[in-house]
Parts: sequence; C-alpha cells; structure tokens
Amino acid sequence: MGAAFQTAKDLLEDRSAIPGRAYRPTLVLLSDGQPTDEWKGPLKVLLDSERGGKAFRMALGIGADADMEVLSAFLNDPEARVFKADEARQIREFFRLVTMSVTSRSRSANPNVAPQVNAAEEWDL
Repeated sequence: MGAAFQTAKDLLEDRSAIPGRAYRPTLVLLSDGQPTDEWKGPLKVLLDSERGGKAFRMALGIGADADMEVLSAFLNDPEARVFKADEARQIREFFRLVTMSVTSRSRSANPNVAPQVNAAEEWDL
C-alpha cells in the first residue's frame, strides 16, 4: 500500500504525464485495508503533495475483515465514506459509482469541485 501511495504521488506530480491545466484528479483505493508495507509515511507525502492533497479520493474495503480505519485515513475527510464490498456485485456497483462521479464532473460547469456521492442503500459500512 505504501508503494502504491508513492507511485500515485509520483504520477500525479509528473507534469509531463498530467499537465497543469488538467482537472482535479480522482484516486480510487481498493483494498482489504491491511497493508503489508510501511504506508503511513507515503500516505502523508501523497496527502501533503500539491495534487495529491487536492485529489478527489474514493475507497472500497474488500472483505469482511477490511480495516476501515486504514481506508478512512486515505480519504482524509471525516465526511467521506469508505464503501465496503463482500461480493462481486458490490464491486461492480462501486465502479459504476466511480464512473458516474467522474462523468458528472467532466460535464460540470466546474469540474474541479468534488462530486456529491449518493450511494445506494445496499452498501454496508
């Protein structure tokens, strides 16, 4: 997980890959929330980076034993929701939600404003 946070930060800050005029990025984390490497330092670097700190972030905890606190740390927003999936249908619905939020932002008059994510009731926290 720490390596993924570092890679995300490096990609976001690479102006040859993502020009300065690009819209606010969206980062999506799918995990059981149980890191196998040091993750707190790389997450802090990502969140403190210019683009990483501004990115719209979504997280999906996979499995009954997903560590929701770790996934919440990625969101870094007490109002944000970590979604949880225990079956393939919920993973598919999460990606539908991600796609809808990115699509609505791209069509918005102000695409750099974070979308309101209204999830269906079938999502368990």
